[in-house]
Amino acid sequence: MDMVDVYRLFLDTLITECRIRGGESILVCCSGGVDSMVLTHLMNRASSDLGLRLAILHVDHGIRGDASSRDAMFVKDVSRKLSMPFFLEELNLGSNLPNMEEYARIKRYRAITKCMSENSFEYAATGHTMDDQAETVIFRLVRGSGPRGMEGMHFRREDGIIRPLLGLTKHQLVAYARENNIDHVEDASNKDTHFARNLIRKEIIPMMKRINQGVVANVARFSIVASEENKVLQAIVRETLKKSIDLDWGVIKVLRLEEILRIPSAVAKRLVIGVVSDLLGEARGVDFMQVGMVMDVIHGKKRAHTIGRSVRIVRWGNKIAFHRAGPGPYYTHEIHGSGRVYLEEINRTLEIEFKEEQIRTATIRSWLPGDRIENKRVSQVLYSRGIIEPLRRFWPVIISQGDVIGLAGMDNKIVKMVFM
Repeated sequence: MDMVDVYRLFLDTLITECRIRGGESILVCCSGGVDSMVLTHLMNRASSDLGLRLAILHVDHGIRGDASSRDAMFVKDVSRKLSMPFFLEELNLGSNLPNMEEYARIKRYRAITKCMSENSFEYAATGHTMDDQAETVIFRLVRGSGPRGMEGMHFRREDGIIRPLLGLTKHQLVAYARENNIDHVEDASNKDTHFARNLIRKEIIPMMKRINQGVVANVARFSIVASEENKVLQAIVRETLKKSIDLDWGVIKVLRLEEILRIPSAVAKRLVIGVVSDLLGEARGVDFMQVGMVMDVIHGKKRAHTIGRSVRIVRWGNKIAFHRAGPGPYYTHEIHGSGRVYLEEINRTLEIEFKEEQIRTATIRSWLPGDRIENKRVSQVLYSRGIIEPLRRFWPVIISQGDVIGLAGMDNKIVKMVFM
């Protein structure tokens, strides 16, 4: 493939897969390594063809001391030569964190989206290649991911991250850099095979190439097929969720078991992954073993299961609840007088009417163990009203001078508080 073809393939990917039409503002994420330097060069060329507004972002993780500062200065000098605005995000992570790769990834993406938001950029382009895609799929397979994880990285994410180099191999980018005299820096940590991805890149993929030299392209193609099939399955899951949802407060979702038990196992597992991922706030999903534990709850083999101390799944009669775990209260809001109050944490609005004029301020929070009202335990009152146990922990109560004076759905002589 000649150099013109590399640019044309890049431009085609930018337009078709990343859906860049022209005139957009894009942050180019540049570490100074060969991949991101080629990305910067290609984006700069594309800016003329598509009328793009570009700037360069460098994320300094603060892991490698003076070397990190050297790379930042290198990228800053590149931006100056290209007459592009330069942004620097410093993370100061240190070098002794457990699970460094994952922690650094999370922090890096947060820094990227923060820079996008603060500086009004619609998109941010990263330098992930076809080789990175293969590494990601192999890593997830070894880690225990299911079919959803085999999708790998997407060309375009919902948060504006785009990856226009996913259709190009590392070999092609290195050749392009050589032909166009594109300078770059080397990150010594990329050679450390104590990190899982480096081990895959340096040792595992080369061994796989002894079986088939086209392993990188084949794994990348497999991820595309997985993505297409997953879209079909996800559409079925969305329809199933719509039929089975009994209650959705954001922090807790209650589903009807009869609807879940009648669908194929593959659909049920995908539904579980989607619901748990939403509660975890982690788009990459849940590992296969955890999904199996939740399926055991669904089929009545166990009553409950907790994932990572963050999400609890409980079977309760003919329903199954997925909810945030951990100690409450899950929300607290101070209110001043009667009126409507929106509780963002549970996505519900309450209409509150105080019947005693001396009550000027009060607090709404979620139920806590030990709460009592009118000499009764609040948990007993909620039970008598048919509120299942998983939902009780999120139920709004209203506090005045340290005492519970009302519950959502209750009308007494002190206060009326009802859901809108």
